[in-house]
Amino acid sequence: MPEYRSIDFKLYSQFGAEKIPELEPLSQEHYTSRGIVRTVPKLVDEATSTRSVYVPVLPGSVFWISYAVSPPVPAGHYFLFKLYINGTHVVSWSTGKEDEWKGRTMFGLYERAEDEDGKRRVEKRVLSFTAPGKKGEWDDVKDPFNDKMRMEIKVYRAHGRARIEREMEEYSKTKHGQDGKGIQ
Repeated sequence: MPEYRSIDFKLYSQFGAEKIPELEPLSQEHYTSRGIVRTVPKLVDEATSTRSVYVPVLPGSVFWISYAVSPPVPAGHYFLFKLYINGTHVVSWSTGKEDEWKGRTMFGLYERAEDEDGKRRVEKRVLSFTAPGKKGEWDDVKDPFNDKMRMEIKVYRAHGRARIEREMEEYSKTKHGQDGKGIQ
């Protein structure tokens, strides 16, 4: 995943624990000159402070995101990260000086349905790509212009941290849990 404005993201797979390669989008002119009428994201869009890359999906694999902020970082500043997959919020986390401005995230937290004692528990769900399914089920994934199939990390700068009560959903009630495919 990209590095932009001194914040570096890398996507790793369980297969050999190697960094998943990232591919830069080709220019809009490349596709227009070939008669392909689709809008392609810019590699860097300064107006929205966005950096775009394509990464290959490794069906059925677990993945995690490594992140690092390069110094210098102003004293007392923190960063809040929010991961969205296919437009749906999955997990948020933060980093600061005590974390040495780096770390990794590999799961989302969800609430379980009440058990027989009426208690709600928390479950971890690893980040993973959907395993291959029936023929044709992955056609949307193969379309590099499908902007509904994306992973997005929004970065926010903060001047402090405040502990708040975590808000969690039952996984089965989330968009990823309801469509039966999980994360693609």
